[in-house]
Amino acid sequence: MKIHILKVDRSDGKKLVVQAIHNKTKQNIETFELYEKHKAKALKRKLEDMDPNKVISQGVSFDNAFGQYKEYVLNNELITEETRLLNVGYVNNHIQPYIDEKTIDQFTAGIFKETYIPRLLKSKRIQVKFDHNGQYTRKRIDKVIGKKTVKETVGEFKKFIKYCLDKDWYIDPKILNFSFPKTFFREKVIDVWMPDTQDLIKIINAEKQLKLRCLYQLAAETGARLNEVLCVTYEDVEDDCIYFRHSVGKWNQFRKDFLKSGSRRRVEISPSLSQLIRSWMQQQVLPKREGKYRKLFNITKKTAAKKIKQSALKLGIKWRGGFAPFRKFSYSYLRDQKVFTDKQILDRYGWTNFKTPDRWYYKDLDTNKQERFAAINNLLTEE
Repeated sequence: MKIHILKVDRSDGKKLVVQAIHNKTKQNIETFELYEKHKAKALKRKLEDMDPNKVISQGVSFDNAFGQYKEYVLNNELITEETRLLNVGYVNNHIQPYIDEKTIDQFTAGIFKETYIPRLLKSKRIQVKFDHNGQYTRKRIDKVIGKKTVKETVGEFKKFIKYCLDKDWYIDPKILNFSFPKTFFREKVIDVWMPDTQDLIKIINAEKQLKLRCLYQLAAETGARLNEVLCVTYEDVEDDCIYFRHSVGKWNQFRKDFLKSGSRRRVEISPSLSQLIRSWMQQQVLPKREGKYRKLFNITKKTAAKKIKQSALKLGIKWRGGFAPFRKFSYSYLRDQKVFTDKQILDRYGWTNFKTPDRWYYKDLDTNKQERFAAINNLLTEE
């Protein structure tokens, strides 16, 4: 970059102009009176030590930059389609609407912290509704987004900053240093709700539809995710185990050989569940096919969640949530039994560590009550 001090004629007399030249692009930086030559020279020295991209505007608009970034995200085959759409949604709904600057080089870390972040924290949620044809509509509702969405949106914004810098577009890199106070994302105590053991047994045994009874017991015993349970096929069933390897997508599409945990899981089952599944397979007429696979259940995630609530309501049991309580119950029960090794537990449920399950899925079921009281009674007893 070259910096020149030029003497030019203006309508109001002769002036000194500090001009920057970089990659054949010229830009007048500042104008001074003739007697201010010392100021012009001081600015010249300052600019010579600066990044040319900070001095000369590249003219990259936010509209153009966001357009290219969203195309990049949507074509990224390293992440699932749902994740791509979610990330683009963060840009469309919670980033782009709150930026006033026209070009990306005008946007500074100060603007990000003092203007954008307060706007983000007041951003309203987006409600998506699907019709029977699979078409959907979006609208903002009068409810502010949660801290999880705030955190993920800021993360997506930082990915956008890195994308711009990788393309040699100047945008203030100090934005990447932004972080919320440590206490900002401190969660409230999590209420892990799950049905009582007896209530769960009642629901399963009282269900008259063999398909639903099979679905409930399979979910409760294996603790598999709903999108995995709904994609069990005839080919995945053995006498003593179930193989989970397929899953349901956001729009209930069949995803062959695709699990959140990355690889198929072999999960041991009881003889009673094995017999129940065999009975349902014998009764089922023309199971739905996905290529060469025959599905055990032809039901959507929304319908499954609705059915369990209805089944519980018939027995006067108030059910909270959809199928997540099955997974919570299964994990909590087996964890309390202390029979499985840590590796066996993680493999069974498709986790890599206990951070998430112990935070969101675990509740002490008090299965050691008798042993606990016996230990207390013997605490100060001489043998």
